[in-house]
Amino acid sequence: MTIVNPVILIISAILALALFLTSLVFIFKNEQKPLFKLLWTLFVIFVPIIGSIIYIIKYFVEKKGMNHTYAT
Repeated sequence: MTIVNPVILIISAILALALFLTSLVFIFKNEQKPLFKLLWTLFVIFVPIIGSIIYIIKYFVEKKGMNHTYAT
């Protein structure tokens, strides 16, 4: 049985917290409708790692799509 190195555990916790906080900042900064803001916030709170990753991917995909629509 392998014991997890405390340094790796601390680094993982810091990265997870940074991911969580970044997704919450993106949600409150970019979601216009209060219902979507609430639903995304609840999703990120109850499923922190996966919810954060999904929202950050959604954020950059939408941002990339908006840049291409104005270019034409």
